[in-house]
Amino acid sequence: MAIDVHGEKLYWADGNLNRIECSDLDGGFRKVLVDGQISSPKGMAILGSYLYWIDREHMLISLA
Repeated sequence: MAIDVHGEKLYWADGNLNRIECSDLDGGFRKVLVDGQISSPKGMAILGSYLYWIDREHMLISLA
């Protein structure tokens, strides 16, 4: 899970559905960012306008 304070967004990974989603801080405007392209998402971070995460199974660092 990662929080973008400036953009007022909440990001999280769902390992069971293999997706990364986001919403406003109050839970509104929920959106799927990445669907089915990840298998073991971990360690999310925000830097500028990019969201980075680690896919442990494929040993990758990816961004959206």
